[in-house]
Amino acid sequence: MRKALFLVSVLLLPFVSSAQESAEPMTSLKAVPFYKWEIGIDLLPLADKSKDAFGYIVKRNFQTENGRQALRFKLLPRFVSGPGGSGADAKDSSIKLALGFERQKMYGHFSVLYGLEPYFSYRTARTKSTTTGIVVTRQNDTSFGVAGFVGGRYYVGNHVSFTLESHLVYQFQDQNGSIDNVGSYFARTHILFAEPLHAVYVSYQF
Repeated sequence: MRKALFLVSVLLLPFVSSAQESAEPMTSLKAVPFYKWEIGIDLLPLADKSKDAFGYIVKRNFQTENGRQALRFKLLPRFVSGPGGSGADAKDSSIKLALGFERQKMYGHFSVLYGLEPYFSYRTARTKSTTTGIVVTRQNDTSFGVAGFVGGRYYVGNHVSFTLESHLVYQFQDQNGSIDNVGSYFARTHILFAEPLHAVYVSYQF
């Protein structure tokens, strides 16, 4: 369903851009003005309940002989707490940091962007008994990876834009933890996976 939504949205964006160009031929036929900075927020969690935290992105844009490019920094903080079942409280928190390089191809008020984005993330989860106060389970995850991304963006005016991004990710992860009265464990994995709809950004350029 997400993949279909992403493909339909990307296909529709050029037609929306074309309609805008027809209505305002003197301005929309030209690319939007260049701005050095951009800040944005990922609003996909509003529609996708499997995502329980909002991501933030900051870009430093550059105008070069080869077109527009950007260095991008992403931050995804996550803090979740609540009942863990069977008389337990659960806390789950994580942080993800990414620093990437992006190329932008401009077509009027529509642009295609693509690039690479190495990232690091750390997650810690705890389950504590509400009766004894003893930590029953604990787990720590450390992940490193790199994501290749491609996206489509539409500018509403010169400063505000909407962006859909799709990611292909290769990730290494270390998991270690303990279970009360059972013991500890450690696992090291690596995986390649795709996110057809990784993020829906609303951004402001200035």
